[in-house]
Amino acid sequence: MTDASAKSDFELAELAQKGDESAYGILLERHYSMMYKVAYTRVGDKQDAQDVAQEVCIKLASAIVQYRFDSAFTTWLYRIIINTAQDYIRAHGTSRKYETSFVQEQQFEEAPKNQEDHLVATEVMEAIRSLPDKIRDAVMLVIVDGLNHAEAGKVLGISEGTVSWRISEAKKHLKRFFE
Repeated sequence: MTDASAKSDFELAELAQKGDESAYGILLERHYSMMYKVAYTRVGDKQDAQDVAQEVCIKLASAIVQYRFDSAFTTWLYRIIINTAQDYIRAHGTSRKYETSFVQEQQFEEAPKNQEDHLVATEVMEAIRSLPDKIRDAVMLVIVDGLNHAEAGKVLGISEGTVSWRISEAKKHLKRFFE
């Protein structure tokens, strides 16, 4: 018998839908850091991101039966995380905080090495924060989370072309922001 952790997300999701708690646990373990990171890029605060990630874990337990295998598991999971983060922001009356630590810890492979780089990074996050929600979501998925336009489209439930248009609009907006 094969080790359950060697199974694909599809196989684990299928098992979890049938009530296999260990398969559900493996899915959570496999994707928790991604859930936290995506939550953090949306709420900008470590504790809030942990709260959102935990809420996603709870929601996933009941939502797993709704997964239809018509997209990658992570694509489906992104949507749950984004929706949960948006609900959290609305419920807690918080705007995205984007603390200094967010810029240092999440946006770059390495934290900015000098004050000037740090200021530029902070300004970029300020500019991204100023984007309309739909455009910001596309930018976050493509630029921050590293999805391609097709993957981002699946997460957002829109066409690849619409994602491309939103990225183009973001570029125009950001250009005006920095002029």
